[in-house]
Amino acid sequence: MTDILRHSSKLSPEQQAIGAKCFHPTGTFLEFEKEAVEGSIPDRFDKIAAVYPDKIAVKSGSRKFTYEELNVDSNRIAQAILAESGYNSEPIAIYLNHDCDIIAAIIGVLKAGKIYVPLDPNDPAVRNELMLEDSQARLLLGNSLTLSRLHELKSPTSRILDIDNISSKVSTDRPNVSVSADMIAYIMYTSGSTGKPKAVMQNHRNLLQQTLVYTNSLHISAEDKLTLVHSCANGACTPNLFGTLLNGAALYPFDVRNYGAIQLSKYLSIEGITIYHSIPALFRSWAHSLSGAENFSHLRIVHLSGDAASKKDLQLYKKHLPPTCVFVHRLGSREANTIFLHLMDKHCEFIRNMVPVGPAVQGKGVFLIDDNGERVRDGEVGEIVIKSRYLSPGYWRDPERTKAVFEVVPDENGIRTFRTGDLGRLLPDGSFEHLGRKDDRVKIRGYRVETAEVELTILNQGDIKEVAVVARENRDGETELVAYIVSAVDPVPPISELRRFIETTLPLHMIPSAFMFMSHLPVLPGGKLDRNALPEPTWNRQTLDSAFVPPHTPVEKTLSSIWREVFEVEEIGIKDSFFDFGGHSLTATKIIAAICETYQVEAELRLLFDNPTIEKLAAAITEKLTNESSHH
Repeated sequence: MTDILRHSSKLSPEQQAIGAKCFHPTGTFLEFEKEAVEGSIPDRFDKIAAVYPDKIAVKSGSRKFTYEELNVDSNRIAQAILAESGYNSEPIAIYLNHDCDIIAAIIGVLKAGKIYVPLDPNDPAVRNELMLEDSQARLLLGNSLTLSRLHELKSPTSRILDIDNISSKVSTDRPNVSVSADMIAYIMYTSGSTGKPKAVMQNHRNLLQQTLVYTNSLHISAEDKLTLVHSCANGACTPNLFGTLLNGAALYPFDVRNYGAIQLSKYLSIEGITIYHSIPALFRSWAHSLSGAENFSHLRIVHLSGDAASKKDLQLYKKHLPPTCVFVHRLGSREANTIFLHLMDKHCEFIRNMVPVGPAVQGKGVFLIDDNGERVRDGEVGEIVIKSRYLSPGYWRDPERTKAVFEVVPDENGIRTFRTGDLGRLLPDGSFEHLGRKDDRVKIRGYRVETAEVELTILNQGDIKEVAVVARENRDGETELVAYIVSAVDPVPPISELRRFIETTLPLHMIPSAFMFMSHLPVLPGGKLDRNALPEPTWNRQTLDSAFVPPHTPVEKTLSSIWREVFEVEEIGIKDSFFDFGGHSLTATKIIAAICETYQVEAELRLLFDNPTIEKLAAAITEKLTNESSHH
């Protein structure tokens, strides 16, 4: 059996040749030096800000920060934090929208020598309150846009700092705080198997090492413009966040939940984005929305991560993007950051439906083990184990969970292993395939979800006896959650009622797209749930709490036809809610795209979210058409 520890120094000639295409045509690429990994994020940022003071660092909508402005603003925030909380390293919660301010706040927290804990204002208050309690953050950062919601969070031990109202007397010099590579930079939460989100810690060294890999693999230069579509509460944001700001490039936060894939496509073209990064499902959405007339000559890299990329994604890339653009498939985790990176161009072909995630990156060794902890033979499937000095210090205030998956390697100073829980296979060319989660953890639209947390939430509703939540593929190949429920009452609770309950606790990506009521759940002889015996989900109007009202107007009839096609349901009434059919941002994108094509109007996802029934949506579209007609 060959040694299957792989490093980027062993890239195939083909990968090296494709990597050479990643150079920016007009930018000067400066290699991210290895010595910088032993520094800190604020030290590196200050050096970059001094070199590129007048360049745009962050742009969101009509707002933008130059590097000098971002440096001054982050210094001011850091000074205000220290005045409120002192000089001890401690968690600072950030509750800001997906725009320029959250970037300044993150840098400010790090300059203060603190640990940033990003909360997503779009997540339910209950979830954010749980993270506040667990992180023990005594200070929350907000601004005028989030302050009212922030005051509603139940956190008696936390004080609020409004970054919009920091006194003008506060110094804008960088605080005299020493920040080392070993210091914790963030605590980030992900779904947990006990029903409690788990908190992953990362230090400055590991984030800088990830930035080194990302920078040198993609040859990021100061002339690049990178998207930031992932929430800052999602670990997938960090390659672009720090890969941009620690290289003098420009970062473009885009809130895809509010604007959708169609607007994203225009945004990429108008802003001249050079590096695009998202989950594969979002890439598919905007690629399918293209007319063919768009100009993406500036787009040099399409980077997909979070879920497995398919041959369909590669075909869409080949069809819609210029020959100079490189397709990047990456696999990482919050505990290990970037693990694999695979570069592809228009000449790459794969026999299998699955696109490899590539060889392991610099600084990460990889091997595969079976259920007994023994290494598997080449070509066999096994659990992916990472061997590196650049692994998470562990889980915040959870030594038992940390001990279960991290292990110190004897006689190798600073080297540890991490059991990912992911399955993989080593291919003959030295690259790896990612075959999904070993247990019931699944990826839904780029977010890792523990189905146990969703099950516990549904059980808490009160009228539920048993529940099983599993992941299934829909007809488009997207992974969705399905909840199988045994009710404790008769008649069963309406789906809309269940959904409203869950929405107060879980973020949208953790809400099942389908609910199926059963008399009992199938079990194996030993009493465990037999997941393979769960039937395909079917839809039943009796589980809704709205009576069927047929469409009357032409617009209502057209919308009804669109919804039936998207949701694969024969009967949809005008008072039925989009969310009751498992609607989410990706299905909303399909509906809005069909509306835009049918009526030749521009519309954002917010139109559907604000008008979730056919009746309300038809009225909003009719008003929009009337207004546009009057202007002509």
